Amino acid sequence: MTAEAYFDSNNLVDSASFKRALRSVAGAVSIVTSGSYPSRHGLTVTAACSLSIEPSTVLVCINKSAGAHDTIVRTRSFGWNLLSSCHVPLAQKFAGLDGSKGDIRFVDEEWYSLRTGAPILIGALCSFDCSVIGVHPTGTHTVFVGAVLAEQHRDDLEPLVYRHGQFAVPASLDPAGTEKAT
Repeated sequence: MTAEAYFDSNNLVDSASFKRALRSVAGAVSIVTSGSYPSRHGLTVTAACSLSIEPSTVLVCINKSAGAHDTIVRTRSFGWNLLSSCHVPLAQKFAGLDGSKGDIRFVDEEWYSLRTGAPILIGALCSFDCSVIGVHPTGTHTVFVGAVLAEQHRDDLEPLVYRHGQFAVPASLDPAGTEKAT
């Protein structure tokens, strides 16, 4: 049963109003990747998050029209790469702002693989290599649940966020989660 079966779409807020409201929500900027050379695909997303610590799982929401969508379905794996403040040009490229698609998006940075073969960004804030264990189509997107098979992370970088159509760096926090004195 899909999510659409649980609600009456006639009672929902209109999509234009919903989109305007969502622009107020700050989200971590990520690149979700799939496939292997020369058929790699990836896109910039803010709709991704951890799902469970035990078992280690995450979820990513991918538009059904994105090139990465069908590659994730076919390979049953994906990489979730959270970007740092230095990755604005890369986020723009993977958002398609330069018109590029497919494997050409990967040429400006260094990528490697951990376990599944999905592209993992060298220098990312953190990356998760995931095997798909759940697929939930809803409206224009599919929610992919991934079991985390491997990860890499760095504590010395500032995260990149997106809000009101702009990339930004939030106030600095130390790795312990307490604000730095200014």
